[in-house]
Amino acid sequence: AVTWAVADAPQNARAVVEDPSAKRTRIVPDREGPWVLRCRPSDGKLGGWPLRLRFAVVAKKKDDGAITAPFVTTTEIAPAARRLTRELFLDLLGRTPNEAELASWAPLPPEVRVDKLLSSPDTWRAWLDEESFYFLLIDQFRPVSDRLAAVPEKMAAGEISFRDVHREFALSAEFNARNPGNDTYVTVVFEQLLGIEVQKQPRVLDAGKKMYDGAVARIFDQKGDNQSDVVRITLAQPAYVDLYLRRMAVRYLGQALPKSEHDATLSLLAADAGLFREILRDWLLSDRYGGAARPPKPKNDRQFIRSLFVDLLGRPPAYEEFRNMRNALQALADPRPLRGVLAKVLLDSGAVLPPAAPDTDPAAQVRELFHRLLGRDPERRELAAFTTTLAEPGTSWRTAALALMTSPQYQYY
Repeated sequence: AVTWAVADAPQNARAVVEDPSAKRTRIVPDREGPWVLRCRPSDGKLGGWPLRLRFAVVAKKKDDGAITAPFVTTTEIAPAARRLTRELFLDLLGRTPNEAELASWAPLPPEVRVDKLLSSPDTWRAWLDEESFYFLLIDQFRPVSDRLAAVPEKMAAGEISFRDVHREFALSAEFNARNPGNDTYVTVVFEQLLGIEVQKQPRVLDAGKKMYDGAVARIFDQKGDNQSDVVRITLAQPAYVDLYLRRMAVRYLGQALPKSEHDATLSLLAADAGLFREILRDWLLSDRYGGAARPPKPKNDRQFIRSLFVDLLGRPPAYEEFRNMRNALQALADPRPLRGVLAKVLLDSGAVLPPAAPDTDPAAQVRELFHRLLGRDPERRELAAFTTTLAEPGTSWRTAALALMTSPQYQYY
């Protein structure tokens, strides 16, 4: 006997399984988006492990204008669409997509995916988190002002630029607390925003310290007499936009731009900082992004932790969970061994990862785990090795999942 039920559905959905106790039944979805059906087998005395069928409903117009809603299961997603969706989520949201998100986002055209993500405050919240980490504004130095809290929504709407955000950072109480005193403050501003080594330019550092203290001084051929002037003049330098562009190219593309392209892009961005969103869009839709031939990009500690929670628990970590794990990894010169330990701890603490495929079909389970954790199909030799292992007594999907999550491949995307 089996029992069917709707485990998850889009908001306001009312569709139900027509015959919940039939071996073969059907459902007519009434909302677009991700759906999850649960099937629980039973022999009348004991209930088996519930199986899950995930699919997305995507509306399409027929020639007569009618709307159809085809099923798209996550195992049917084209490898290129799966890979690109995972990469976009990791780069723009700092984590992998869960299965429902993958089913919903992967069928979309690349332009639609990118535009929806760039219009989402969540994308710019992740960008803000990465910039906060770059300036080491974390934990007790995490900015909490109303102006910075509004940054994701304003960036998503195109109302402010990265220059505005960095100005807020540099003038925040948390930045001052993190970098107390004229010497530390001016050094960090020059090094983090301009990329210069102040030890090699002692006169510029001395002038900046005087300006910070309220005396009239000149830095980069501009006069000022307060802390705000130090920031204003620094943000007006060509080196500031140049360094930002180099950092973003490495963050999103995994490598520096060719010199000619860098110079052309720099000219545009220096004239209008608000163009960064369009530049980023062009990068994400270019041939160099998401291609199968590109070198793998390493997951940083923040991406690894968030992805670990999504992959194993189906949710992002709470701030306290994220902070504790991040600080533990940051304390190590080589965090890879601890990453494996964290994966095992979460896997043993109630992971919601079990494949939808039954344990009587180990090959299907292996394919699903590879899709879920690595975003690709297993190679023939991998499928054979994992299938053989799962067929041995005492092993389960957890064995395969742990092997994948502690492998070097899980550290990259």
